[in-house]
Amino acid sequence: MARSAVVLATSLVLALVGLVVVQPPQARAADPAPITHAKSSGGSVLLGGTADWRLTASNPPDGTEQYNLSFTDTLPQGVAYQPNSTSPAMFGEPQIITIVDDATTTPKKTHQVLIWSNV
Repeated sequence: MARSAVVLATSLVLALVGLVVVQPPQARAADPAPITHAKSSGGSVLLGGTADWRLTASNPPDGTEQYNLSFTDTLPQGVAYQPNSTSPAMFGEPQIITIVDDATTTPKKTHQVLIWSNV
C-alpha cells in the first residue's frame, strides 16, 4: 500500500512537471484594405519637350483611410524630373536619386528614381 502511494505521488509530480502553460494564440488584426495606385502620361513627347506624368493613389473603396504613404517612381532612361513641378505643391518635391546605367558613354546613360515621402 505504501509503495502504491509513492508510485501515485511520483506519477502526480511527473504529471505536474510535464504541464506547460500555453497562451492561446491572439487574434491577428486584419490587414488593411490595399491602397490603389496608377500612373499615366499625356502621350508621346519630342526630345527636349515636357510631358505630364500623373501618379494617383486612392484610399480603399470601403472608406478605410490610410496615411503616411510614400510614393516611388522610376523614370525611364533619359527622362528627367522638372524641379518644382509637383502638383499640388503641398506634396512637396521628391527626393531624386540618379542612377548611372552606363558610365562608358558620353554623356552617361542615367535614370532617376523619385521618392515622395509621407504624403
